[in-house]
Amino acid sequence: MTPLPTASSITVLDTLQKLDGDFRAMAVAIEDGEFALWVGSGISRKAPSLGGIVIRAMEFLRKHAVDPDTQAKFEPAFRAALKLSEINVDVVEPHFQEQFADWPTELRDKIVSVLWNKYSKLLDIRIKGEREDYLLWEGVDIRDAFKDPAPPAAEHLSIAILILEGAVNEIASANWDGFIEAAVERLAGGVKGNLQVVVDPGHLRDAAAKARLLKFHGCIVHATEDPDVYREFLTASETQIIGWPENPKFAAMQTEVLSAATNLKALMIGLSLQDVNLQATFNKARKANPWPWPCEPRAQGHVFCEEAISDGQRTMLKMVYAGTYNEFVDEIEGGAHLRSWGGAGSACADPEAAN
Repeated sequence: MTPLPTASSITVLDTLQKLDGDFRAMAVAIEDGEFALWVGSGISRKAPSLGGIVIRAMEFLRKHAVDPDTQAKFEPAFRAALKLSEINVDVVEPHFQEQFADWPTELRDKIVSVLWNKYSKLLDIRIKGEREDYLLWEGVDIRDAFKDPAPPAAEHLSIAILILEGAVNEIASANWDGFIEAAVERLAGGVKGNLQVVVDPGHLRDAAAKARLLKFHGCIVHATEDPDVYREFLTASETQIIGWPENPKFAAMQTEVLSAATNLKALMIGLSLQDVNLQATFNKARKANPWPWPCEPRAQGHVFCEEAISDGQRTMLKMVYAGTYNEFVDEIEGGAHLRSWGGAGSACADPEAAN
């Protein structure tokens, strides 16, 4: 996941200087509309975090696992979640009657930390007789978790500015929140024609706008307003993510996301790329239209705005540049890493830690 900002985090001025220096070609390419923007939860620190979702899920399972009326149905799922967290169940069993938030800090934090990187496996735990997304929809109560959202942050407003200026016209987002939409609405003063939001295939036939936002893992705003239609688009569990590339329900969206990965350079912000469906997408894109190395005189095709390159992002670079990666690993990773952190110096918690 995206790491916490530290005292040594880069400043905004430092990043701007990089855009005038080593990443000047990238800045020019962005101005020319050559980049698609790929955004993940790292830009939405005010949205419910993975840590918060894990805590909600664990408390829901615990509460029902110790209730005599529901124990038989939920205890196997609760124990499965604990096993997934790599914790010794015998150690935590004395705390089963306590709310998960009141468990010893060291134990609770270890469970949350491990499940943080296994969130899709956690949300894939099934409850007999319930729908496959029951733990997310009813257990986590994801609509309640996202209710009363905060105003869009500086990151979303900055993206909105790029949209209104015409610098970015394709955005692919793994986020469920509506922060980018709210930011565009706020800065545009309600003027239409700036952002086409795509959640289901029908939206691809809506009127075009200055920019298009592909919400390929669904949208909590739509799911809350019309759950009968949009609940099924929320993608979170392991089987949903693995099955996404072949799911006919997402076929039209897959085509557009693959097109963005194939034909546009990628500027990634707060997107860890741990989900296998995204890795598969960029692998398909490489086969369809490989990216050359070196990329000069134009900008590198894939750039990550992060404090450090994550394992998932490094895997993507290996896939994209294939055999040339080993020979030019330092140059490829150096050119792909625009070190930055939008929340540097902020008191906000990590976006995927605790809410």
